[in-house]
Amino acid sequence: MIGALGVLDRWIRRKLRSILWRQSKKPYTRAKNLMEMGLSEERAFRPAFNQRGPSSNSGGSHMNHVFPKKYLDQLDPVSVLEKVQRLQCSP
Repeated sequence: MIGALGVLDRWIRRKLRSILWRQSKKPYTRAKNLMEMGLSEERAFRPAFNQRGPSSNSGGSHMNHVFPKKYLDQLDPVSVLEKVQRLQCSP
């Protein structure tokens, strides 16, 4: 059961990264935003112009580097796994 909830949490984080990718409509804007978040110019421009969709890019290492789990936790999404673990530990 915990394994399935972990998969669900990873899916939610990937969907959030996909939404963040879609917020920038143009490739130059995407590259600029990735560079502002700490990627090098070469590493930012390659995914911005790769012609792949948001779903493919949301699972890329560039998105995991720019929007790590800690960053997404600050956005306060519901973590199903953490809720279940908290409920199991409470008396």
